[in-house]
Amino acid sequence: MRLEERINTYGRYLRNKYGCRVFRVGITFRAACAHRLSSGGCIFCLPETFMVSSIVDDEDFINIGYRQLHELAPKVRNGVGEGDGLSLLAYFQDGLPNDTDVPELERMFIRTTDYPGVRGIIVSSRCDSIDEVFLSMLSKLPIDTYLELGLQSSHQSSLDLLNRHENINDIKSVLDLCSDYGIHVGVHLIIGIPNENESDILQTIDFVNSYPVIKEVKLHNLTVYKGTRLADYYSDKLDEIPDLDCYLHLLGRIIARLRKDIVVSRLFTSNVRGNNRAIKPFLGVKRNWLSRLSKHLEEQQIFQGINCPVR
Repeated sequence: MRLEERINTYGRYLRNKYGCRVFRVGITFRAACAHRLSSGGCIFCLPETFMVSSIVDDEDFINIGYRQLHELAPKVRNGVGEGDGLSLLAYFQDGLPNDTDVPELERMFIRTTDYPGVRGIIVSSRCDSIDEVFLSMLSKLPIDTYLELGLQSSHQSSLDLLNRHENINDIKSVLDLCSDYGIHVGVHLIIGIPNENESDILQTIDFVNSYPVIKEVKLHNLTVYKGTRLADYYSDKLDEIPDLDCYLHLLGRIIARLRKDIVVSRLFTSNVRGNNRAIKPFLGVKRNWLSRLSKHLEEQQIFQGINCPVR
């Protein structure tokens, strides 16, 4: 049985919605993270692992997205063997510039959608960058719009340990606002946060299940990058970093618990090997990890949502 017969996968969701394969293209603002500048940033974060494009011109903000698509989309096209009909989602993946006003962001987003084949935009952000003015603008854009929020955990102690500088009650308020504006929300979750056990992780899944506005989850195995404070935390206890067997077990429990309609848009942290910065990464390649996950789900007869308490 294929993985997408057991899990509500992102690929299947996009094919059903658009009638074709759709590819995300990562776009960067290369803006300094305000949280990093003011409070040192999250202890796990290493910006160079996700900022991909060299084309960023502060004097031409309106065209940032369009120009990066012009640079990167041909590489995607060549890599997947698609012709001129390539369908794309423009993925603004490194957070919003805090010094940019909403009308200017709106103009930039609309300009980005002028690029041929763009079917929608994805905006990734921290909850503390979201307000009603921004959500109102997103809700009125003339194209499919998706918002990704870095939730990571529903436990305040974990958010504090990760130095997120976010309050879980403020996160709840942002999710409620997103619901009011009809925004399609996805959340990022880190699986394997120090001091969290399996019960804690499943409580976070229950938190996600309780918000109908959350339509997607990205699951990230805890990845420790050299040069981060998380690496310092694990400097004398590398054996405590969850290995692949442990993570596959947790994925099985999470998938069984996760609301059936939620799209699983990621199962493993991406871009771990390309820069050789991760400490104790999983052995092998993603294709093998997915094969092992599929086997585990089949052996345990796990389908997404079979143990979900929300019906």
